[in-house]
Amino acid sequence: MGEDPSRWDRTVYMGNLPDDIREQDIRYLLQDFGRIDDVDIKHAPHGVTYAFIEFRQARDASQAVHRRDGYDFEGEPLRVEIKDGFKGKGKGKKGKGYKSKMDRDRDDMEEFSLSVSGLPDGTMRTQLKDHMRQAGDVVYCDIYNHGKAQVRFRGYDGAKRAVEDLDGSRIEVDGQRKTIRVWWADRSERSRSRTGRG
Repeated sequence: MGEDPSRWDRTVYMGNLPDDIREQDIRYLLQDFGRIDDVDIKHAPHGVTYAFIEFRQARDASQAVHRRDGYDFEGEPLRVEIKDGFKGKGKGKKGKGYKSKMDRDRDDMEEFSLSVSGLPDGTMRTQLKDHMRQAGDVVYCDIYNHGKAQVRFRGYDGAKRAVEDLDGSRIEVDGQRKTIRVWWADRSERSRSRTGRG
């Protein structure tokens, strides 16, 4: 039996996803747009990862496309379309550097980088992202050697909260519980946080 076409206008295709994407990450990205009935993550050959997300209402799916197509996630622009209009999988034509008009219009929402140290051995990006999301919208996270990482927030307020609230916080990974340090990666932003924005 074929797929019910009535579901197409409330099902969203999301491409250009990182290989380690989880259902909870996708739900987090789309939580502001309405109730989600199903998330189906696909792993195609050649490292291509994409997903189909079914919303309860068609208008919510349309809003998700409007707000998330071209959105920077893990350093790459997402490709988001209503399923009926999707013509390919993975990165497609909208590769690195692509921004939709809606995304360009939202460029006043700057991104702010923080440095993190003291992470337990074996910390995964997803674990650090979940911890840092207590402060705001994390758009990028990369872990280096010796327990160090860089985390990028969308918006000044979330980054500022992370420095104020999560510096000195404790994170547990595989039974290791360690205190992490969080600070501005850019000295100009650290100065800005002391004097107030603007």
